[in-house]
Amino acid sequence: MAGPSTEDLSTRFKEVNNRPLTPSETQGILTTVHENNDFFDPDIQTVFILGHYGQEEKPHLKAVQEQLDESGVHPRLMEDVFDFTEDWTAKFKLLLSYADTIVGVYEHSHGGHCWEAGFIDQYEYRTRTQAFYRVYEDNDEQYEAYNGMFWTHMRSLKNIKRARSWTDRDDLLQKVGQLDLHH
Repeated sequence: MAGPSTEDLSTRFKEVNNRPLTPSETQGILTTVHENNDFFDPDIQTVFILGHYGQEEKPHLKAVQEQLDESGVHPRLMEDVFDFTEDWTAKFKLLLSYADTIVGVYEHSHGGHCWEAGFIDQYEYRTRTQAFYRVYEDNDEQYEAYNGMFWTHMRSLKNIKRARSWTDRDDLLQKVGQLDLHH
């Protein structure tokens, strides 16, 4: 598959962002499709992995990406896709609209990924989302890690069996390994 046309991407971008692409974004989208056409290929199961890109957290995101990388499945972090716009929320919304499965890996609610978690709590994304949130042994550490709004999102997903807790890397990878991406 060659990926969607520039016109298709422009239309989808406008639908999810309520604005047209700028001329520089249109040029960038051509590069994005060329370099990442498998992300947009409807014959490949696209998995969009969300979480914090901090020094301590990113290795967990990469481990989840490696765990999910198999034939017919294309797991990607947002940073893996060419930056066609300076508006990261516009890029996020476009990529989200193409993702078959959304996997959130959360260790705290400090950063832009907290906004992302709230955004995917909308009905149209909930049925495609699997969230994994870290729990800590120490109550004070647990309290410091997450704010109330973030917990509301996790509880909402947990109520529909789309959120699971994890304690360490092995536990995370074991639970991620249970996902059925070929549904």
